[in-house]
Amino acid sequence: MKIQNEKLSIINKINDCYQEKRFKEVIVLKNELFKFSFAKDDIFSFEKIIQSAFNLNDYKEIINISNILGSSGYESYITIYYTCLSFISLNNLYDVNLYIKSSQLLSDAYHKLLYASDGANYSNILLLDNKQAIYALIVVNFVLGLCREASRNNEDINQEYIFYRFMDLLNILVELSYPEKIVNKIYKDIKKIYKI
Repeated sequence: MKIQNEKLSIINKINDCYQEKRFKEVIVLKNELFKFSFAKDDIFSFEKIIQSAFNLNDYKEIINISNILGSSGYESYITIYYTCLSFISLNNLYDVNLYIKSSQLLSDAYHKLLYASDGANYSNILLLDNKQAIYALIVVNFVLGLCREASRNNEDINQEYIFYRFMDLLNILVELSYPEKIVNKIYKDIKKIYKI
């Protein structure tokens, strides 16, 4: 019982710090939370930790946290979204491709239809009810498209080109009548990655 109370205290501190935008403190609390065994509901705290790291531009930290969570079978659309953006920020298409392929959440037949090269399109994703799934699957489709492009051309893709392709993506989303809130969030996160 004492251990559960300690863990609950840390989760409450994470929530408070996150709400108060004290993101560095949230990251510090991550190590304390990792001392305990994971429960299914802990993913919400780890999402806040990952979002805090994103706000601090600590993309390597996001990838490290996602790897630890993934190896324990814990992931969510939010962790996938921010992890993919983090790999992109580091121009690491090879590892983001591996990350997506190893995702348990994205491995079922339903999800594969939403991002497989022969079935993926952004209009199918728009029909989803879950906003976090929409964000994650937009970025997953975008990243896998870049990976296919790089392998077809047998060359590396630089950050400038990825940014250009991101702008294309935003135009596609607008043309497909994605809600402004979704387009603006992705645009805001892209600007953060590229420090615009």
